[in-house]
Amino acid sequence: MDDDTYTFHNVYIPVVTRATGGGEDAHKVQDVVATAWLNFAKTGSPSQDGLEWKPYTEDEQNTMVLKEESECRDLGDETLRGLIMSALGQE
Repeated sequence: MDDDTYTFHNVYIPVVTRATGGGEDAHKVQDVVATAWLNFAKTGSPSQDGLEWKPYTEDEQNTMVLKEESECRDLGDETLRGLIMSALGQE
């Protein structure tokens, strides 16, 4: 739920600033996260200029990494991947 900090443009609030640093990077992440959610709500895809979303499939287990330099990449975490597959009933 860390994205809630950024989704609603809260990085200027003092208690949030302590968690995010409140600087230029926090504002950059805030804009990317808010745009991703808005695009997802409008189109079903969080893609935006410079950040292409690729769906999670069994063969390509992609995830969006939203940070100073956001990217869509392979999850790369076998433990988490196993938990996801188990939750999906695809052990």
